[in-house]
Order: sequence, then structure tokens, then C-alpha cells
Amino acid sequence: MGAKIKIFVKWKKLIKKIENANIKSLGHAARYIRTVARNSIKPQAAKGKKPQPAKPGYPARTKRGQLRKSILYALVENKEIAVIGASHGVMGRSAKPHEHGGNYKGFNYEARPFMVPALEQNLHRLPKFWGNSLRR
Repeated sequence: MGAKIKIFVKWKKLIKKIENANIKSLGHAARYIRTVARNSIKPQAAKGKKPQPAKPGYPARTKRGQLRKSILYALVENKEIAVIGASHGVMGRSAKPHEHGGNYKGFNYEARPFMVPALEQNLHRLPKFWGNSLRR
């Protein structure tokens, strides 16, 4: 006396659910990294005091908060890719010399990265965004 069991799996539905969960988790992770990068950029000295740039190797400082506000993220859903960084529309090319160092408008900038440290500090947290992402 043996029992037979048949299992039916709706593969297309399962794959779609996995893709949706992955995109949602990727969005949460990207938003978190963006928040960490934004929070690392501090305002310059109080009004009336001479503004001091950040020391090389530390995140850039901002006068009016423009650099902080320009950090955005976007998802390319069909490729499951997240892009996080300073918006070219807001900052133009000025964010690149801060992050990587280099020449901008006749001034030589030493690197004051804000994006790479935000990612590196939180690499260990990224898997948690995908934990329990698949539910019924």
C-alpha cells in the first residue's frame, strides 16, 4: 500500500514573485545607503565663522545642503540594478572631485568620499534587506 503525491508548482507565478521581492529589497537597500551617505555630509561652520572644508579622507561638507539633497537613488527594474549617487542635474560635475579627488574649476581637490564609505560601512547589513522577502 503506497501513497502517491503530486506536486504542482506554478513556476511563472513563483519566478515573478521572486523578481518582485528582489526589486523591493533592492530598493530598500539603495534607500538605506543613500540615507547613510546623506547623513555623512555635515554642514559647514556656523554663520559668521570662516567655512572650513572637510579634511581629506572625510566626507565633504556643504554650505547650503545642496550636495546632501542631490544624493538620489534609482532602480532599473528590468535589470535589477540600483544606482546611488549625486544627481548631475543638481550638482553638475562638482560632486566627482569630492568623491574621487581631482581638478575642478582650477582647484585641485583631494578625495573626500561620501558614497564609497557609505556602502563599505553597511555591506554586512545588505543581506538583511532580502531576509524574509518572500512571503505567501
